[in-house]
Amino acid sequence: HTKSILKKTKQKMKTNANEKKYEKAIEYREQLRALEDLKERQRMERNKTFNEDIINYIVKNNKVYLMLFNVYKGTLINKQEFVFDYNPDFFEEFIIQYYSDNIIPKEIITPNKISQSIKTFLEKKRKRKVILHQPKIGDKKNLLDLITKNIEIVFFGNLKKLEDLKKDLNLQETPLVIECFDISHLSGTSSVGSMIQLRNGEFDKTNYRRFKIKSFSGIDDTRSLAEIVYRRYYRIVKENSELPDLIVIDGGRPQLNFTVKE
Repeated sequence: HTKSILKKTKQKMKTNANEKKYEKAIEYREQLRALEDLKERQRMERNKTFNEDIINYIVKNNKVYLMLFNVYKGTLINKQEFVFDYNPDFFEEFIIQYYSDNIIPKEIITPNKISQSIKTFLEKKRKRKVILHQPKIGDKKNLLDLITKNIEIVFFGNLKKLEDLKKDLNLQETPLVIECFDISHLSGTSSVGSMIQLRNGEFDKTNYRRFKIKSFSGIDDTRSLAEIVYRRYYRIVKENSELPDLIVIDGGRPQLNFTVKE
């Protein structure tokens, strides 16, 4: 009953997010991902007595984004992802390189035709016949389409979200680099600033920063935010380093206005 459980879990995630119970919402999000994986496995279960590999790819900005599904007797057991530079012969080069080090199944499903020389190579290494199939309709074509959908989600899902954010905030550029600032209190007597960075929609922990408040003592979130934002970008501008596309400051209008003013 995966479909009904997905619906209920998604509603629980939204409810907790709306109530600002973010940790609980994240738990439900992880459950959703596991359920989606289970649903995908169920969709791929077919009455087979032999093993298959299914391969598909997307070429974008001179890069190849390729995904390979290993199917054992009709059940998906593994997914592998690859990213590499494009060249006109990339697909057959990939086939040779991959199957030089991995088990060759009875059937390989691909989006485009593979040459006879590659087929001979595969059969010689497997020591028995290999079926190469390029379906145009039917269940096998649906499986190729499923891989395309997976590639779009895995590799381009975050980019779509960033494009939506650009539209919602009426930005001129897609916010590929986002920096977010917040203030925390230590034992109620002093403050510490923190900054996290997202790059291409993913948390980039190598660029996280913490700031000890230097210009005053005590608790004042507005002044603290202004100080750490100033220190962060004074240094970046001085060093002629990369500025973010979007800056997010925790708080409300007073914090934002004071920080911009400073």
